Amino acid sequence: MEDAPLLSIGALSRATGVPVETLRTWERRYGFPVPERLPSGHRRYPFETVDRLRRVRRAINRGHRASEVVPASETTLRAYLGDAHDGQALEEDPILAADLEEALRAIAQMETAQFERVLWRAWSRLGALRFAREFASLLVVEIGERWRRLEVRVGEEHVASEALRDFLAKQWRELQPDRPSAAFLATLPGETHVLGLHLAAVVTALHRTRVEFFGPDTPLEELVVGARQRECEAIVISVSSASNVSRAQVQLRELREAVPDSIPIVVGGAAAPTGVQGVETIIDLAEYAEWLISRAG
Repeated sequence: MEDAPLLSIGALSRATGVPVETLRTWERRYGFPVPERLPSGHRRYPFETVDRLRRVRRAINRGHRASEVVPASETTLRAYLGDAHDGQALEEDPILAADLEEALRAIAQMETAQFERVLWRAWSRLGALRFAREFASLLVVEIGERWRRLEVRVGEEHVASEALRDFLAKQWRELQPDRPSAAFLATLPGETHVLGLHLAAVVTALHRTRVEFFGPDTPLEELVVGARQRECEAIVISVSSASNVSRAQVQLRELREAVPDSIPIVVGGAAAPTGVQGVETIIDLAEYAEWLISRAG
């Protein structure tokens, strides 16, 4: 969006977990990230830089060198990651693209039953993990973008979000393993967006971890008391793009201080803060799945 605000280098660092000095070094050595310069000389970055930097960081964490990854083309970067989460997924899977477009058309026409049929069809064809990581994630992003461009009315967005939320909730509840311990999934106080949390719940249950779904706008004391009184494997927090990142950082620090160190806390979502000591930031559902596998192993 032409009128979208630009990020300072500090904000870009917080959003991606890449230190400011590293960003400056990469710009000097590899020509990325590319800033716009204000008359004052300060750097400003478009929002799309965040997504690529997060994927760059994930590729480096997998063992690739910065000199290979940072200047890599999109095709090469996808190959390093083995990903199909972005536009390439639609190019490689025309059925996925057709299902996504049909779902969006059903939303625009307020055909809830047809929208739900598309969800079931995509779930049956793709399986749980690909549905969450590819179809549903792309659908959520596209609905948000069309709403911001005024191509989707508020009522249509609400109907679609409710239908998708109910669908995802049904799926992860049926996937639940029968075990006493659980991962606690919640959003922080003041955060009411839960679609990302339901996507995380699907991936959690799929990896044989029971979900204790605290849901939106969860008071920190509820999580603390639950973690102390019940068998808590981890606390998983979702932070949407509508959240106040600074406030989320403060709340996560408070939560980390109050919860036993033996219980990991992970945070993900479009505005997930980084740099909170003792809290691990997860970039996307693919990295979250890897984190669950590593803990099980």
